[in-house]
Amino acid sequence: MGLSLRAFIGIEVTDGFRQGILPFMEELMKLRVLGLRPTRIYNLHMTLKFLGDISPNELRRGTRAVSRAVSTLQPFTVNIGDIELVPSVQRARVLSCSPQGCRKNLIDLQGAVEQAMTPLGFPKEEGYFRPHITLARLNRRVSPDAMHLIVKRVRGFSGTYISDLLVDRVSFVQSILSPRGSNYQRLAVIRLGERNKVL
Repeated sequence: MGLSLRAFIGIEVTDGFRQGILPFMEELMKLRVLGLRPTRIYNLHMTLKFLGDISPNELRRGTRAVSRAVSTLQPFTVNIGDIELVPSVQRARVLSCSPQGCRKNLIDLQGAVEQAMTPLGFPKEEGYFRPHITLARLNRRVSPDAMHLIVKRVRGFSGTYISDLLVDRVSFVQSILSPRGSNYQRLAVIRLGERNKVL
């Protein structure tokens, strides 16, 4: 069996975003809640398409295809704010924040990535694309009392402007699984609006 890489295509967040969200993430870590797994600050990203296990050849073909697809799209900025529990407070499995503006630009970008990867054998995602950045994951071990503390922290940041996020590139990223969680390694960077510029 040849070498394979567990990978996804996404938007890596900027240092400015990390600084903006850091106070909330630090408060989350201080809670030390059983069943709550905060995302490492340097792993924060917005997924556009999960690829699963891919070969080096599929990576090369994919970067070329996505480069062509986003060459006509121009960079844009989204406002990030509002932290929410998804799908609801009662059944929360993800703690995330979402863009407040330029959602159409994000949907167009994700659509371009989908169209680029579909001919290479990667089926389109089912359902509607909901752009978000996962801040933490929750499982059934989170107690009602602990959930009350989490909700209190979320409400403390509700409506808070976090940061602008410049979207001028997409990245192919490898997800390396470990007992302590996933580690991410950038495989390729593709700039928007630049034909065949793969870094």
